Amino acid sequence: MNGRAVRYFIGHILRWEAILMLPALIIAIVDKTWGAVNGFLITMLALLLFSSLLLFIGQKGDHSMQAREGFVIVGLSWVLMSLFGALPFAISGQIPRYVDAVFETASGFTTTGASILTNIEGLCRGLLFWRSFTHWIGGMGVLVFVMAIIPLAAAKACTSSGPRARGRTWARCPPPCARPPGSSTPSTSASPC
Repeated sequence: MNGRAVRYFIGHILRWEAILMLPALIIAIVDKTWGAVNGFLITMLALLLFSSLLLFIGQKGDHSMQAREGFVIVGLSWVLMSLFGALPFAISGQIPRYVDAVFETASGFTTTGASILTNIEGLCRGLLFWRSFTHWIGGMGVLVFVMAIIPLAAAKACTSSGPRARGRTWARCPPPCARPPGSSTPSTSASPC
């Protein structure tokens, strides 16, 4: 397992989460809901500090990835994004219990639609926007979001659905038209399929 690559890419993903909170922060500032403004500012500061630490630790060394690193990055980033994404709700006091705030945020990132809130419109507009934005990010797909953040070179190395991830090789499980007869590598020539 390439721990440096995992830390490096999770650091980038958490930095993006801080950036994604900016529109909600602006809405909270315009509405003068200072509890939400404090919640977003403290959370963004915590995200930037934690992501900078991860980036500093993981900056030197090899950032190559295999399927295992890709799975770990996706899983950990989902959990960490939910934990950090819940902080504005809890800090502002609009969802007093942190566990409830984590549930609300995780349900947003997974787009389950589940909620602990009985009056969703009772949230201030900045937090309501953040809640809706977590659903949008979740709808886009956490996997797609994470893979969009990871640089292209690393994304090419991470083939989570390729033959290696399932423990097979081209020689044992070729798609019908992927390789010429008698070859163990995929064909680069045009195929009738």
